[in-house]
Amino acid sequence: MSEGRTGSGAQASEMLIETERLRLRPLTENDSETMTRLFAHPEVVRYSGGYSPSLEEVRERIRAHIESYYGNREYGLLAAELIATGAVVGRVGLLDTELDPTAEAELHYHLMPDAWGSGLETEAAKALLSGARGELGLARVVAAILPE
Repeated sequence: MSEGRTGSGAQASEMLIETERLRLRPLTENDSETMTRLFAHPEVVRYSGGYSPSLEEVRERIRAHIESYYGNREYGLLAAELIATGAVVGRVGLLDTELDPTAEAELHYHLMPDAWGSGLETEAAKALLSGARGELGLARVVAAILPE
């Protein structure tokens, strides 16, 4: 696995990105119920193992992510929140990758099905990649899809 960018890491409060319609902010344990609903959708988990974790599993994964990523790296998963309503519609972000040994990070995103087709994934991805290349100085970010 790629080590990613380690070191002092970014403060969670520094990991905030705003686009035209989205606020990408650090996950908190308060996002657990929304993330549980997100991963309860069979179509959301279809290409990521098909498993829908329980509320407690999601809560623990968020805790572990906060500890592992937010304190040690300058990137991680972020809640995708609609600016207009404050509703969390998914999670997006950059993670360490095992897909390609020449890549420094992997782009991830999962959005609620009712947000699909709205361009929010593209909007989030563009903002994340801009930050990865700019502020983080990452030379290579990858993303994987599983076509039908």
